[in-house]
Amino acid sequence: MSVIFAETNDQFCVDTAASRAGTRDASTCNAVASTLTNNAFSIYTAFTSGRGGALYYLRRAHFSFDLSGESGTATAATFSWYCDLIQSTAGSDLIATHMGTIDNNTGDWDDHANSEPHSGATTITTTLGYHDFTLNAAALTRINAQIGSGNYNLAIIDYDNDYLDVAPSNNTFTQVHGYFANYTGTSRDPKLTLTFGYGNTVMGVAGTSISTVKGVANANISEVMGV
Repeated sequence: MSVIFAETNDQFCVDTAASRAGTRDASTCNAVASTLTNNAFSIYTAFTSGRGGALYYLRRAHFSFDLSGESGTATAATFSWYCDLIQSTAGSDLIATHMGTIDNNTGDWDDHANSEPHSGATTITTTLGYHDFTLNAAALTRINAQIGSGNYNLAIIDYDNDYLDVAPSNNTFTQVHGYFANYTGTSRDPKLTLTFGYGNTVMGVAGTSISTVKGVANANISEVMGV
């Protein structure tokens, strides 16, 4: 098992517009925050209609993990985010999706892929702490392609409104407070936990090399670890 903490280029992106399509389907966003330690509006979806006119609000978070120092084949993966739910009148579920490059600019807004979810809907509670997203086969394919050579990137977005493309009702909100890699130390950093499978092994030794395990012949393999 290996735990990899997020790179310090993790971020959240902010967009506000007078139409639903103007926020969710835009190619760029209004602003990017990539140096904060945490933010009370890391994920946010809302719609308000008042004297000043209708406004749709949307925020998404993006994370990157350097896998160049890893080796092997991951068989399971979990993304863990230190966060809590502040408001939930529009829903309390988030979802991980594939994310392209993270450039810390407004063009990152449209680099995630709703067509490639990397987890199921994950409920965020009002208790501040790590919330785990169990990553799926599509995520594992992306992860294994980067092990030993590159970075795995993912986006975390609102599930009930953003991912499902359901406009929130007037004066309803989803608001999640989240922590990022710039927080002091690693106790609240976003992290990726990988489980590796090594096939037919004894203490990490492949089956084709099992003739000896620390010098113990096959005939005496029952003596290994007292088995």
